[in-house]
Amino acid sequence: MKPSSAFARTRRAALAWVCTCAAILMPTLALAYDTPETRAAMARQGNIIHPSTPEAAAQYLRSELARYAVLAKKAGITLD
Repeated sequence: MKPSSAFARTRRAALAWVCTCAAILMPTLALAYDTPETRAAMARQGNIIHPSTPEAAAQYLRSELARYAVLAKKAGITLD
């Protein structure tokens, strides 16, 4: 079954927004995560952070969006 055009437009808009946000935020987040205090706090919480490029973040977010789209489809979730 092919997604509705409204769903496809919504998905494209969401992806564009995420990619734009990643491009804006990644350099700032990378600097913040590179401080000893932040690394120590993240380690205490069990968080492993690997700042990368906006392109790598966008690729990861695209893959996650696709993964969740499959889960939503299996669960029968629609935008109706």
